[in-house]
Amino acid sequence: MSPVTHFLIGWITANTADLNRRDRAIVTVAGIIPDLDGIGIVAEVLTRNSAKPLTWWSDYHHVLGHNVGFVSR
Repeated sequence: MSPVTHFLIGWITANTADLNRRDRAIVTVAGIIPDLDGIGIVAEVLTRNSAKPLTWWSDYHHVLGHNVGFVSR
């Protein structure tokens, strides 16, 4: 899902319970945290035209962030 979708689901979930403003913010932020594994795309975009571009997102994002739990022997 996109970060916007995670944000909206967290925000809607937080507003279904009787929480104060701070607790709703915590629940909303917790909904966005799964998207932090894609932060490497920023470094990749900024260094794509350099002599040694970083390929954190394209090389490691899906391998380590999504597939490491499904490794078989």
